[in-house]
Amino acid sequence: MTVLAAVQGAAPWIGITVPTVLFTATDRTSVEMQAMVNEAAQAICEDFDWQRLKVLNTITGDGSDEDFDLPSDYARMPKDAKLWPSDEPNSPLVHILSDDKWLEYEVQDFDSVTNRWIIYGGSLHIKPAVTNGTTVKHFYISNKIISATGSSTLTKTEFTVDTDSFFLGDRLLKLAIIWRWKAAKGRPYAQDEDNYNKLRDELAGGDKGAKVLHIGRQRFPSDVTVAYPYEIVP
Repeated sequence: MTVLAAVQGAAPWIGITVPTVLFTATDRTSVEMQAMVNEAAQAICEDFDWQRLKVLNTITGDGSDEDFDLPSDYARMPKDAKLWPSDEPNSPLVHILSDDKWLEYEVQDFDSVTNRWIIYGGSLHIKPAVTNGTTVKHFYISNKIISATGSSTLTKTEFTVDTDSFFLGDRLLKLAIIWRWKAAKGRPYAQDEDNYNKLRDELAGGDKGAKVLHIGRQRFPSDVTVAYPYEIVP
């Protein structure tokens, strides 16, 4: 379905005239709605790490580069993101969450046994440098959330024409428009927001498919990280 269809579906609930066009209109209501649908779409994408928006990125080391440009459509890392090197497939790179901790390691100039990584300044930084020919793979969340007319792939970051479509379809977008419009106009919206949240949570719950049931004792925890990933020299 299209963004225009989502707005047309929301119109009776928010008390506006059902539009026949949206992005070519210049009246106040249409201009406000244009901004509203794009804000709603962005908020939905930020609420959950939707699998449709996940993209696999591969970095190939050359033995010297430590700084890598983020993909052109990069929005953010998934909340549980890990970087997996081909030369140590059982040990993900250590994610340094604190800028100050990264700087501490820089100043102390540790010889790290396991590569560590951080994102700052619009780049992905890995130290020590990934060895020549080694690949590092990770997922990221793309900022492309809209399909252009006639496309089955996500090609745009925001709606610009009436025939654009949202990656999750129009129902969730319609419910988001309803509660956000009412909230912006100072009207009661609590029930409408609850309706939106319920559907969003249902979609998020089914987004990754059924969980796999493991029988028996787990041999190695999946979230184990190296306790002290540095070389100890007597």
